[in-house]
Amino acid sequence: MVRGMLGTLSPAVQVTITNRGMGGDRTAELLPRWKPTARIFKPDVLSIKIGVNDVWRLAGAWNAQKHIPLNEFRANYARLLEQSKAAGVRNSC
Repeated sequence: MVRGMLGTLSPAVQVTITNRGMGGDRTAELLPRWKPTARIFKPDVLSIKIGVNDVWRLAGAWNAQKHIPLNEFRANYARLLEQSKAAGVRNSC
């Protein structure tokens, strides 16, 4: 979606977009693979779209996964950002 929007709004801007998302992941599954991924790609800008699976598991377990409590989600997300900055990411959202 971002690639399509950028291509339409600013076709002269050259960007490389790498999607490393895995369907069904929660912050708990993303953390173990995050550090190596951030170091390999070394993005200038990073957009992290995660969290809905952490929450909606409140409706019931899925694939043996349960919901992530808010305090754990916040800690996991903070670790993702810390690891990203340590890997050289300048901007994250």
